[in-house]
Amino acid sequence: MKSASIGLFGIFAVYALMLTPAPAFAGDEEVPSFKRQSKDEKEFVRSVGTAIVKAARSAPKDIMLESYEYEQLKGKRKDLKIKMSYKGGITNKKFFADIVVKLDETDKAAIEVLNIDYKDNNNVSLGSPNVSKIQKLIEKFNQ
Repeated sequence: MKSASIGLFGIFAVYALMLTPAPAFAGDEEVPSFKRQSKDEKEFVRSVGTAIVKAARSAPKDIMLESYEYEQLKGKRKDLKIKMSYKGGITNKKFFADIVVKLDETDKAAIEVLNIDYKDNNNVSLGSPNVSKIQKLIEKFNQ
C-alpha cells in the first residue's frame, strides 16, 4: 500500500509541475523599454500589452492587441490606453483587459512609465490580477 501512495504522490507532483506556469518574463518575449521604442508603434504597444497581461495572469494564451490610443494630459503627461484580449489557459474562454500606462514625456528621448492600471473581465479565475508583478514591470519598461 505504501508504494501505491508514493506512486500516486509522484503522479500528482508531475501533474502539478505541468500546471505551474513559467515566470512572466522568463525569456518568452523580451520586455520592451520605453527608452528604446521600436519604429513600429503598433508592434511596440502590442509587446507592452502582452508583457502586462502575462504579468497579470498566470497562464494567458492567444494574447492579442485589440486597440490602443494615446491621451494627452496636462503638461508632459500622457496615458497610453491599451485594449487586449486573451484566452484563459485552462478554460480557453476569451477575456478582455483594459490597460492604462501612465507616461511622463518630459524627456522625449527617455519616456518614463509612472504607473500601470490594469482591469480585465476574467471572473472565472480564482485569483485576481497579480498587481505586484504588474508594478515590477514599471522598472523593466524604464530600463
